Amino acid sequence: MADRSLGGVDEEVDEPVAASGGNRSVTLHPDVTKWRVTDVLQWLDSRGLGRFAAQFKDNDVTGKVLLKLTSSVLTEELGVSSPSDRVILDEIAALERFMASVEAWSEDDVCRWLEGLDLDMREHTAMFRYHNVDGALLVQLAEADLIEDLKVIKFGQRALLLDEIAHLKRAGAK
Repeated sequence: MADRSLGGVDEEVDEPVAASGGNRSVTLHPDVTKWRVTDVLQWLDSRGLGRFAAQFKDNDVTGKVLLKLTSSVLTEELGVSSPSDRVILDEIAALERFMASVEAWSEDDVCRWLEGLDLDMREHTAMFRYHNVDGALLVQLAEADLIEDLKVIKFGQRALLLDEIAHLKRAGAK
């Protein structure tokens, strides 16, 4: 497998995908672009913003749409008044910082990401855990690692994984 330094990441990272809100805890896919409307509603609730769930649901706000929201869209299209629009935008910024910091993802974050990919990748989560694949290692994986160490034999799954890893790298480079 690719070399990496041992130990954790020293910098602090917002972790909005494993958030607590009220008395509930919600764990969502670490790649917000994969979120469905129901995931966005869970996230809103976990951040104490559940009062806006109806507007987001009625307007089919998915993770991809959430990341594109602006103050004017929130106020004009979704009916969110100021200063609540600023609070929502701040929470979205925290999501973007978390997504950009793939290297700080835990093994659990990587496994949730893996399970959320288009092809059924659940069969590989045990091997990813066995090899302690966290975000720092994920972005270093090469095709040979997937075949030899992680036993991702099917070409389609490997191609998807490599494409999605490249997507994460590009998102982190922005």
